[in-house]
Amino acid sequence: MNNPEALKTSDWWRIARQSSQATFFHSPLWHYLILTTFPEFSDATISGQLANGFDAVLPLLETRAKMRGLLKNYTSTFAGCYGGIISTNEISLGDRKSFIQPIVDRAQFGQMYISGNPLFAQPVADTTDFTQMLNLTSGFDEIWKNYSSSNRSNIRKGIRMGLAVRVATSKDEYERYYKNAYQNSIKRWGSAARRQYTWALFRNGFTLGKVYPKNMKLWIVELNGEVLAGAWVFYWNSHVVCWQATAHRNAFPYRPYNVLHNEIIRDACTSNYQCYDFNPSAGLAGVVRFKQSFGARKFYLHPETIVNPAYQFYLHTRQRIQNFRQA
Repeated sequence: MNNPEALKTSDWWRIARQSSQATFFHSPLWHYLILTTFPEFSDATISGQLANGFDAVLPLLETRAKMRGLLKNYTSTFAGCYGGIISTNEISLGDRKSFIQPIVDRAQFGQMYISGNPLFAQPVADTTDFTQMLNLTSGFDEIWKNYSSSNRSNIRKGIRMGLAVRVATSKDEYERYYKNAYQNSIKRWGSAARRQYTWALFRNGFTLGKVYPKNMKLWIVELNGEVLAGAWVFYWNSHVVCWQATAHRNAFPYRPYNVLHNEIIRDACTSNYQCYDFNPSAGLAGVVRFKQSFGARKFYLHPETIVNPAYQFYLHTRQRIQNFRQA
């Protein structure tokens, strides 16, 4: 994966393009971005054929377990983003199990975490994991009518107060978003921030986005030329997903998130995408309500964790020791 230009000629790219279950997070682009940014990960992606003869891919990252590095852990995909098998045909639960089994049977297997996928057709089970998505097929005018009245009012207010939304085109704009919006958000969230990323991720994202501008866009919100908010938005097949929306605290009176999402949705409708995915809300009720104000519906995720019994015993023992020390 040393040449980003070559990604679009791979079998993985072809399968992801043909798969109705694939999101950007299942694509080789997301995988490439992570592998070029985080040296602790290595590629363990599986490709092959299902029992029905159709081609399939399981995007997979490998890390060393903390058990003195003797075991290997796997994740699909990075940062809890959507993962699992994608195929050129429908995937049964049996297909998933048989495809994963060779990894699980490895002597050095520790555990595997597979994030849920809202596009994977399966029964809704008891789960607290969900994303919120908006169907775009009715067109923007109809979608606008289904916004809550307060949401429409906030959008008008932000535009009236001078907010402007556009796609960043230069590395300087990426850096201004990172310093003004992202880092201010991380500082505000403090220990509640689930993950913190260095400038390297955004720099590498800018570079990759120059090669694949239709798939990766950093949308920014400006006021008098100053970048106050923004979001990375990823495009794959008919699915658009917002990732990592942040804003400087000084922007809140201008309702930047309302204006930002509205413009992204408008653009996605114009470009004939069918679905806008706000992404999961980390259990924050206020964020869930905000997304509902756009008319977004819940789609449940079904993550899966497979653990080697020996590694499970190690984790359990370590936790007991930590509890004893804290007592």
